[in-house]
Amino acid sequence: MLVDLHFVNLSHTKCIDELIGGQIEALENAGIKGVIFSKIDYLVYPEAYAVLAFNSEKKLVGGARIYQRSLEKVLPLEHDESYLPEEFRKYITEKKNFFELRGLWVAKEYIGNDLGKEITRKCIENAYKLGAAGIVATGQKRTYEYYGKYFNFEIDSRIPPFPFPDKRFETVVAFHKKENW
Repeated sequence: MLVDLHFVNLSHTKCIDELIGGQIEALENAGIKGVIFSKIDYLVYPEAYAVLAFNSEKKLVGGARIYQRSLEKVLPLEHDESYLPEEFRKYITEKKNFFELRGLWVAKEYIGNDLGKEITRKCIENAYKLGAAGIVATGQKRTYEYYGKYFNFEIDSRIPPFPFPDKRFETVVAFHKKENW
């Protein structure tokens, strides 16, 4: 596979546009066109991290973001502009010291191998090294079937699947607990 994975603090890197651009391209390749990311997807503050995957030509070919709640910052899912319906945000807020895993993608030429799993594994590993008690993530139901179950994420039954980015795709909220790692 010849890919290098790097764990970085987003406030110390200039790759956020490239990271989001790659995610948009991956969504478009999957048939999800015209997704407009809100400003919460571009949040960069000291508690924002990423796992970046670079190929041998140093091209970004995958990644994901990890957010840590702080006294000054909420998780993107808790934010006023979150796509998660407001009535369900309380289920995120009630989790103490949870991090959020967001925006996993891999480039088209890497679909079908385990790069997505390796990025996810590195995100989980580093969140726990930073002191997380658990992780919350959203994903399309079919993504959960592939990644979520593999890493022992559990869907919160209090939050029904919701359409995001549109009605063709059911998105679920899942939690990972440190003791399941």
